[in-house]
Amino acid sequence: MIPFKQLENMDCSAKTVLITGANSGLGYEAARFLALRGAHVIFCARSLEKGQNAISRILHDVPSAKLSLEHLDLADSASIDAFADRVRQNYPTIDILLNNAGIMAVPYALTKDGFESQIGTNHLGHFRLTARLLDRLAPDARIVNVASNAHRQGKVDFNNFMYEHGKYTPFSAYARSKLSNLLFTQYLGAELKHSGRSITVVSAHPGVARTGLFDRKNDPKIIQFLIKTFMGLVPDAKAGARPLIMAALDPYAENGSYYGPGKAGEVRLDQPIPITFDTTVQAQLWTLSEQLTGVTYPLKF
Repeated sequence: MIPFKQLENMDCSAKTVLITGANSGLGYEAARFLALRGAHVIFCARSLEKGQNAISRILHDVPSAKLSLEHLDLADSASIDAFADRVRQNYPTIDILLNNAGIMAVPYALTKDGFESQIGTNHLGHFRLTARLLDRLAPDARIVNVASNAHRQGKVDFNNFMYEHGKYTPFSAYARSKLSNLLFTQYLGAELKHSGRSITVVSAHPGVARTGLFDRKNDPKIIQFLIKTFMGLVPDAKAGARPLIMAALDPYAENGSYYGPGKAGEVRLDQPIPITFDTTVQAQLWTLSEQLTGVTYPLKF
């Protein structure tokens, strides 16, 4: 891994980058960094209005930035499929797929496809999206899955994967979804390597950073106050995005690498919990994800 400072002088003008959740937080900061270095960045957002506002902020500073906006709702398979069809029609090659969008610790709810919302958005949505775009990725493309150290509290219960039998808590579901991101990263990277592909699959986490995930307008005022106070003590989204940017651009990246924040603004390689490397659990999650989403991966060409 190179020092982060070296990325600041990198020419990204030959790269097309697709970022989910690019209109705010970590996704926006990663998009801005890459756009300012010449990359063509495809902004994927649930709200086209928010997406356009984000693009306008970048264009205000860099009028020549190459930016595109596409609607994408990861909680809706129809939206994912329609989005993937548009990408296939309009963008011949994707060099970096940054699976960043997500929701955190929300009350129990279902996606349009009937999935528990955090598993459905954070894991199954990106699982479906990546499958649909895999044959549009460049031969040496990079897939970055944004995880979280909340995965350390995660447990994968295949008999109650989406809490269909109860016992739901907002944080346990979030932790499970983030552990699923890491299991997915490991399995996909190994499968691509086995099939002879040179696509690299890595993951990253921001540590604790000030992002929209901590907007809790529906919580009691005392909780909102405590969160606001805590957020004043942690790094901003720009700093939190550094591990994501390194994961996307590090020339020495290897399948399964897990990038996180280091000291003094640097990035380091972190170690996920041991179950992340359990190939049996990886395969179980992969099979279940295929069954739930109805998609298969075109791993052989």
